[in-house]
Amino acid sequence: MKLKAASLALAMGITAPLASVAQVSCPALADVSQYPADWTWLAPIEIARGGTRMLRKGDLEPLDRLSPDTVSMLAITVKSLRERFGTNLAMILTPPRGLPSTDFLAERTVRQSYLDLTGDIRSAGAIVPDLSTLVADASQPKFFFDTDTHWTPGAALRTALALRTTLEQVLTLTLPDFGSTYVLGDTKTFDIAGLIGARVAEICQVDVPVETVEYQAVVAAKGAEKVSEDDLFGDQVGGLGRVVLWGTSFSNKANEDRFRWEDSVQYALQQDVENWALDGGGVDIAARRFSAHGFDENPPSLILWEIPYTAFSEVPFRSTLREVQSAVQPDCTQSPYSFEVRQSFTPGEWVDGPVGMALQDRLEVEMPVLTKGSLEIELDFNAGQTETIKSRFSGRLLGDDASNTSSFYIGSAKTEGLMGNPGGMRMRFVDVGEPVEAVFRVCPTVAVLMH
Repeated sequence: MKLKAASLALAMGITAPLASVAQVSCPALADVSQYPADWTWLAPIEIARGGTRMLRKGDLEPLDRLSPDTVSMLAITVKSLRERFGTNLAMILTPPRGLPSTDFLAERTVRQSYLDLTGDIRSAGAIVPDLSTLVADASQPKFFFDTDTHWTPGAALRTALALRTTLEQVLTLTLPDFGSTYVLGDTKTFDIAGLIGARVAEICQVDVPVETVEYQAVVAAKGAEKVSEDDLFGDQVGGLGRVVLWGTSFSNKANEDRFRWEDSVQYALQQDVENWALDGGGVDIAARRFSAHGFDENPPSLILWEIPYTAFSEVPFRSTLREVQSAVQPDCTQSPYSFEVRQSFTPGEWVDGPVGMALQDRLEVEMPVLTKGSLEIELDFNAGQTETIKSRFSGRLLGDDASNTSSFYIGSAKTEGLMGNPGGMRMRFVDVGEPVEAVFRVCPTVAVLMH
């Protein structure tokens, strides 16, 4: 079943044009010192595209390629998910917000950076749709809001449809026809007063109009039968089993799916999905939240992990992979090589970890549920390699879901088996405001003992 052109245009999310603010003279936008401290991540802001499109710091900046260590850590995690649970990992890296651009050199550079980064992720075995052509298609409504950092509901739907095509190609299956479970329903409208626009209005003392967005709601088809979670991957017509979403505010703005990513995925895949994303959760919180709770009894067949290009940061990403990999591994074995240490930490001060770690590849940290700060763990490997894990606390975001225990895979991403385990480590708590009492447990998993 194909969408009619008119319906598709509406579904893609038509946005009303903004009144131009190009004539506003506002030198303060280029002066970072004019921004309040909690706005500097946006600075400097410039107004482009006929005076309606507001670009922030980073929207046209290229990112570095993934390091070999990060590619290896991702490959380990992808392999473990498939082998232990039959779970496939698809990563949705939204394109750079600065595309398309009239600065052709900057556009070519940042576009290539996006292709390189998605290529690195794909090389580790993850499923990655290429969204670079979507953001450049001038015949479609805009991908990002002019005055906000997020994608439009139309971009979410276009991305979900591209994901559907990629899944069918990579996994060799045919998904149910459009309309078999979900259809496009009534037209909805909402106004958005964008974050960037609000900052421009305040700094420049001008009025910035809201953006009006129209989209079609996704509703259950009349008489539709739900796709069974017993359906498996394969060369068949059927569902994908349990599908879960990890992601940022793009995936669950205001924790109510404001930009319709959940709805779009359900329409594209023609089945229900579970949305674990949290507004304000960044790259890591949804993955860590699910890893603490979601693999227990009914592991998903597919994880869709959405990360905006402009929010991608390698160290938090690799640190999160270490928590996911720890959750995927078997539980710690009861062996003479397992032990625990209770330690008091002064904020910001490094404390050496337990000695005799050569047989351990898993670390569990039990501590009070804290609402701010982070834990840093520095691993020392026998080959002279070091790596820092950074894990921020999530009590403020997770509330009742917050756990007082975090678990990390601490083996080397490059060297398998006992030779890849750390010879030592040290830890500290940062920005916690008061001393922290914590219990550290180190142990080998079944996988390590088998080497």
